[in-house]
Amino acid sequence: MNGMTGDGSAAYPHPARTSDFRIGEWTIHPMLNRVTRAAETIQVEPRTMHVLVCLAHRPGEVVLREELLAAVWGEVVVNEEALTRSISDLRRILGDDTRRPRVIETIRKTGYRLMVPASPAAAVPPAHGTDEASHGRAGGEAVVERPSTVGLASGGATEAAPRRVARLPRLGLAAVAAAALLVIVLVAVWVGAGRRSAPRPGPMLRGVPLTALPGDERFPALSPDGSQVAFAWDRGGLSNDIYVTRPGADSPVRLTDDPRDEDFSAWSPDGRLLAFARHGAGGGIIVVPAAGGPERVLLSARLGKWGLDWSPNGLTIALAHADSGDRPRIALLSVETGAVRALTHPAAGEMDESPAFSPDGRFVAFVRADDATRQDLYLVPTEGGEARRLTTTYGVISGLDWTPDGRSLVFSGGWSEDLGLRRLDVRSGKIVELPTPGRRATRPSVALKAGCVAYEDRPLRSELWVLVLAARSGASPAESPLIRSTREESHAAWSPDGRHIAFLSTRTGRRALWVCDADGGNQHQLSHTRGLVLAIPPCWSPDGRRIAATVAVDGVMAIYLFDLAGGLPTRLARSARDQVVRFWSREGQRIYFYERTPSGWRPRWAAAASGEVEDAIYPHADLVCESRDGRTQYYVRHGRTGIFSRPTSGGPERTLYQPERPIRWEDIAPVPRGLLTTFPDEQGRALGLLDGATGRLDVLHHFSPDDATHIGVSPDGARILFEKSRTEGDLVLVEALR
Repeated sequence: MNGMTGDGSAAYPHPARTSDFRIGEWTIHPMLNRVTRAAETIQVEPRTMHVLVCLAHRPGEVVLREELLAAVWGEVVVNEEALTRSISDLRRILGDDTRRPRVIETIRKTGYRLMVPASPAAAVPPAHGTDEASHGRAGGEAVVERPSTVGLASGGATEAAPRRVARLPRLGLAAVAAAALLVIVLVAVWVGAGRRSAPRPGPMLRGVPLTALPGDERFPALSPDGSQVAFAWDRGGLSNDIYVTRPGADSPVRLTDDPRDEDFSAWSPDGRLLAFARHGAGGGIIVVPAAGGPERVLLSARLGKWGLDWSPNGLTIALAHADSGDRPRIALLSVETGAVRALTHPAAGEMDESPAFSPDGRFVAFVRADDATRQDLYLVPTEGGEARRLTTTYGVISGLDWTPDGRSLVFSGGWSEDLGLRRLDVRSGKIVELPTPGRRATRPSVALKAGCVAYEDRPLRSELWVLVLAARSGASPAESPLIRSTREESHAAWSPDGRHIAFLSTRTGRRALWVCDADGGNQHQLSHTRGLVLAIPPCWSPDGRRIAATVAVDGVMAIYLFDLAGGLPTRLARSARDQVVRFWSREGQRIYFYERTPSGWRPRWAAAASGEVEDAIYPHADLVCESRDGRTQYYVRHGRTGIFSRPTSGGPERTLYQPERPIRWEDIAPVPRGLLTTFPDEQGRALGLLDGATGRLDVLHHFSPDDATHIGVSPDGARILFEKSRTEGDLVLVEALR
């Protein structure tokens, strides 16, 4: 069928690459998501505009519902109600009647047909002198690739086309041929101009290895002239040290030798000094000569792996700093006085990281992340003020830097398994892909004067392992592999009866929901939708028959219920807001989740049967889990460092555990005796048992630093599923971007 690609999805133009066109008396402005008629202007929802563009691409022909769903909604999970709503909106906007259609006809159980010819806006005079009829004509892919032979239906029909056909015999064959040639040329020029302006991925970046050392090389930082690169190197131990090398050098120069972890180097503007972050007790922001020498402590603080940058004038260092609790914000550190000034103020449930000064020093770009895996680029003036959002994505952003002209940001974006370099035009918001060899490109660094780029070539591989806790006191837990592949196996959850395991896998190229037996056998994919299952742990219903997972759907994060026996998933609670699943109540009647509201993320619950939604616990509490008997709910509170509990039926709050120093809890799961939790400590990452009666925290096991980011606990509490990550990155240098 015309317009279909080999994978069955419709090869239709996108509104962002489509020039203005006319349908009857309406002028359609796809790039503006707007339709106009005389002095009337109506704004159109983006996906509704996309549906109209697809129909106008083939006027007079039946466009299958499956084609429209594939072209407009692509790889997100959506049912046909979304398409029906879009068609209804178009009819309302264009004044059409479902019973007596003049514009869009419904072909029962098949699709839709645009009954009106579509023509370039330039071919018809603007209605009543509107100045918007030609807006956007210079770019975008054309809607009409051939003259339409379908006229308007009764009630809105125009006789212009039949009259022109009636006159054709009088023109003579030569004139007809000339006229036809002119039409072909005009359409070809219009279509060609639109196609030439359509954005495409940039050329493949050709790089040369900067490092090929054993172990893991991370966090590259190019000197301003691009002649040197500083980086953190883990040679197989538990910590990184800071090194400097030159392209083609035989071996790097070691600048630090400290048992504590060090990363995120930043060069002074003159290239003589390096600042970096040192973690652990007594750590902070350290400065050392780039050629080696004594260290100077600029700031003593416990820092997370959140990033830093040196200002172009050399007077200030931007860093992500958590002055209270564990939610970092962007702050400016005076190199001369050591004074710290907060620059951003993230809302509850959000954190700011990875600051980067613009070349003129007027702005700081940074990443804002929230509790639901959403990360976006923001921009804030260095003098202070409101932060401006630059991107909208569900993906991960792993590092960013400015191009020397200050017009663009180079960043690593995508999903964890396919991170790649992109370039963002700060003014227009246009993003261009920067393809690189290898599977994942992260942490780009741009030389301020030379414009060359260094990045991490860092393929990700994670496996699912089982930790069996010792049956007797004093014995050591035993680790063993459960699921291995060359991709990402993660976010495992045990079924209530202990017979099955749900997990997320990228082995098919996209993250999907999988299920296997408790011993790792009988692995099979449960989600076969076009949507992307997000990197958020799934949760089982108490009867073990259904699994709730968070899926990217129709522009928002939604919760879908998957039946273990197979079949189509069902959406829990339809909403225009992001929703992220947390856990299923023990009696099976409620599903608890987070929902994004104008005032931040709020804990809520929905009835599993009806989808009816209500608030849960407190507005400023993060739901953690429910006790095994369902009588108690555990949670953490914004601005507080402990773990709190409250009866599920309501009642007074109890402080279950209050640490001496702030701890960022990684995972919390109920067991018969209380809670199992993981958290970072001096030896890496610890597994602890928090007694539900006494509030005592006992350390049961130490993982390596990159392991156990998500845990799943068996019903008897004796076996722990965790992720063992294997990442060994090298650094690559690319010539200046064009």
